[in-house]
Amino acid sequence: METRFFILLFFVIISLCIDVTQSAKGPRADIFNTQDIGQFRDISKSSPNGIAENALPFTSRFKWKTRDAYGNYQIPYIIAGPFKREEYRMIISAMVRIQANTCIRFIRRTNERDFINIESVDGEGCFAYVGNHGGRSSMNLESSGKASCMFHDIVIHELLHSVGLWHEHMRHDRDKYIKVHYENIARGKNSEGIYEIRY
Repeated sequence: METRFFILLFFVIISLCIDVTQSAKGPRADIFNTQDIGQFRDISKSSPNGIAENALPFTSRFKWKTRDAYGNYQIPYIIAGPFKREEYRMIISAMVRIQANTCIRFIRRTNERDFINIESVDGEGCFAYVGNHGGRSSMNLESSGKASCMFHDIVIHELLHSVGLWHEHMRHDRDKYIKVHYENIARGKNSEGIYEIRY
């Protein structure tokens, strides 16, 4: 279990340190001060206290389950856009980067029931639902004059949410590894309950 934690941490660090090649119409979207996890967007609209449940545990029903002959997890996707050619290539490049370092294989959707729908809706920013929610799991990579998610590291970040990874400080097992010092959280930065975990 500890090895998995360090592997996930490695991929999060890599996604933040890699080439930040961009294909941006507008200024870089700030995924750290906005809600980039789809479930939180829904919770903040429907929950009076704005607190989510915990990260995906090993037995979660939201995990992708289909495997290929080599044991790799297959995740069907559609790139609905609208995206420019270089933005489309950036999304594919991010998928290839993840595939090169994990047991994840992104496959173009043919007739699979469950899939990631990657689109660009103006005004919606960068977000993805964590894991497989049955049917279409939304991922938005806004590419507009107002904001752009079309940076290699942001695309990988959102794809990793779609795969099933939350932010490290939100993992269901995070308290085994870290202690959150709530007194050090800047005023207003826990307004969405992002440091809270319910067991």
